[in-house]
Amino acid sequence: MIDDQASAYLDVADLPSALVSAALARELAARWLGNEPTALQAVGRTGLSGTEALRGATSALVEHARTYTVVVDNAHRLDVDDARTIATSLQGIRLVLLAQPTGELGHLSTALAVAPETLNGWAPDTIAADAAAHNCRATMATVARLKQLTAGLPLYVRSAILVASAEYDSELGAFCDALDSQELTAVTAQHSILSRVFESLTTPSKQVLSSVSIADLPLSADEMVSIAGAAFGIERRGVTRTLRSLRAHGLLQAYGSQRSKVHDAMRPIALDYLAADAEAERRAKEALLGFLEVSIAENRMEKERFHLFVRMLVDLRRVAVLADLATEESFHEVGSFPMVWGVLEDATRDDSVTAKTRFECLDALLYYRQKHGPQEAVEPLLSEMEKLLASGLTNARARLVFLNKSLIHWAEQGNENRVNEVVHKARHMLPDDVRYHRVFAYHEALSLWKLKRFQRAQTILRALITEYLSELQLDPETLLSGIRPYLERAGEEGNYAGNCRHLADCYDVLARALEGLRQPPGNCRPMAIRLFELSGSWDSAARVGIDLVWQHIDARESVRARRLLEDGLLDLVTRHGLTDRVVYVRILYAHALGKTGDVDRARRELRAINPYLSSLSPAEQLDARVLTEFLL
Repeated sequence: MIDDQASAYLDVADLPSALVSAALARELAARWLGNEPTALQAVGRTGLSGTEALRGATSALVEHARTYTVVVDNAHRLDVDDARTIATSLQGIRLVLLAQPTGELGHLSTALAVAPETLNGWAPDTIAADAAAHNCRATMATVARLKQLTAGLPLYVRSAILVASAEYDSELGAFCDALDSQELTAVTAQHSILSRVFESLTTPSKQVLSSVSIADLPLSADEMVSIAGAAFGIERRGVTRTLRSLRAHGLLQAYGSQRSKVHDAMRPIALDYLAADAEAERRAKEALLGFLEVSIAENRMEKERFHLFVRMLVDLRRVAVLADLATEESFHEVGSFPMVWGVLEDATRDDSVTAKTRFECLDALLYYRQKHGPQEAVEPLLSEMEKLLASGLTNARARLVFLNKSLIHWAEQGNENRVNEVVHKARHMLPDDVRYHRVFAYHEALSLWKLKRFQRAQTILRALITEYLSELQLDPETLLSGIRPYLERAGEEGNYAGNCRHLADCYDVLARALEGLRQPPGNCRPMAIRLFELSGSWDSAARVGIDLVWQHIDARESVRARRLLEDGLLDLVTRHGLTDRVVYVRILYAHALGKTGDVDRARRELRAINPYLSSLSPAEQLDARVLTEFLL
């Protein structure tokens, strides 16, 4: 942080480069030498060059035994020789040069023997506070998205917020949608400034930069060469040469020695250029998808690349692959994919899509709707699923899926008779396979819990837990100490991680059933959290972690609640990008801080998350008021 009293700022955008030294000397003298007539006379002496005046001002300042900082904005406008002279003249004073990523940046860095440092921009909480100050509604996910689209640079963020306020009904999400889809009609500061930079590039540079901009994460040089070559037919050597030039311009950011990424702020402008050539855009995305398929095959839910993989599948309308992915429980554990559901809904109405794929689309949609709503969308989806089964789709998995989804639906409606009908039907429909019967038994227990038949649910769940523990060879005491002893098996044995997730589900519902019976849940939730972590089910681990925090709050165990948050839950939701959970977890943390005597920190945390509160559901907002009322 720069001390305002010991820093000076000069924007040189409109100054001839040769006059900057003199302007700086005058600024330093006026700011810090006003009470030193001798020094002022030395700096302002007639006949002094700008360089001599700047050196005189510097000599006077270094005698103060104080740290001074000089910030020069738009430093890319300086001639290299003038920049070198200024840096030399300011010996003993901290010099910060702010520059745009132009071709001159590389020359400037070399001349000054410094490595350029990329500005990380505003933190998400700062962006949210600025949005709230301009009456813009923003969720945590939207703020993260805006930071990526603007690189968090204050000028670009503020401009985006003002445009959202004026033209998108103060909805930052709608602004981000328009910017992401190249449908933004308003001109932002980001577009105005960086468009000039982009237009100054050669055609090959524009083509290479735009084609590799489809990735919002670092790519290897080989991947970039292949993508640009596929999009525009540029030969390998030409792409490699262009990549070096773009890196020198600061438009490509290096990640280690092997990978690079287009600067986030430049990506929307570059993608506008690519969108003008639909075939080139398609070829670039096909090439990128090929690389992603290989890495995803090696690591099914590779965190870094999985979201980009899904986005490419959506953009290229690979419905069968999307449907196959979205029917896996693990797909719903690694973040939010709002762009997927519209594609799958369209596919369910498309007769050119196979019955099997349409069924999988319905399966994925039902999983999502039963978890997130709206509930009125569930019954029509079940009806479509039943029609496909009646038309000849009779494999065992499809029957199990339909029975499970039906059980949960009728239990949500409170219709115990229909639940019992489905259970009776299952005895005749399910194959003689213990795996199918276990999964259905869990769904039966879940439906019984929803119907408040807690004792029957508990009986089924305890039997399932005994079976799974035996098959998985799990020792609860060992697992509660850490998941490391079981990680290798979870990664290598085909069904091990999946069965761990099923066992976690059983412990989760058993905890709720025991609470319904007014019995202590014991270690049910800690066991569920460990098992969800072991299977990579991060969203479920966070959800049960939140329930465990509440368990401690209800028992007035504030120290244990705080320890759980600090030792794992806060890190889990941020590290795995669970933006829908972060704000609620931070509310719980503010409560725990306050209840353990750290009231000032609790209030600071509450102020930081205040801009997000309006984006929470009504129930979550009520929880927030109840939990933090004592801090106000």
